Amino acid sequence: LQPFARDPRELARFGQAAFLHDIGKSRIPREILQKRDRLTDEEFALMQRHTEYGVEILASCPDVDPLALEVAYCHHMRDQGHGYPKPFEGIRPGPVSDVVQVVDMFEALTAPRPYKGGLDVAEALRTILKTPGMASKKAAMGLLVRRLTLAPPGSEVVLETGEHAIVLHSHDDAPLRPLVRF
Repeated sequence: LQPFARDPRELARFGQAAFLHDIGKSRIPREILQKRDRLTDEEFALMQRHTEYGVEILASCPDVDPLALEVAYCHHMRDQGHGYPKPFEGIRPGPVSDVVQVVDMFEALTAPRPYKGGLDVAEALRTILKTPGMASKKAAMGLLVRRLTLAPPGSEVVLETGEHAIVLHSHDDAPLRPLVRF
């Protein structure tokens, strides 16, 4: 979150909002949260309500930071009406919500679940990039990729063609296509 924060207090606000993003899951029944199979449509609809519950919980706290409310509500919203909940009255995810969403998706994709194995890092990133409604999240994706250092400058990579190359530079808007030298 450092590229979005101008000082340590702001970084602390961002971190707190990220830490609290799923607080609404405390109102989701344990049997749904810990279910070993895929959720039914009804269970998934209830799970989606965690964003609303999060806002209710945080709004009941005195002096709650509005950023925490935004992140709790918006961390599953995507472009063009994809994701949930649907935006209303101009509420849109900001850069912190975008970062939380990308990291949350990355964790969900790479973590093994009882009903599926975790994806490797590269496949998880490809999946996020292909997810409908993620076009505006490129800055957040770039931040994640830089932190993961999948292929930092100077590292050797093997291309899909089988050729070996050295990474010269990563691009925020195309994190899986670094500039390389053969």
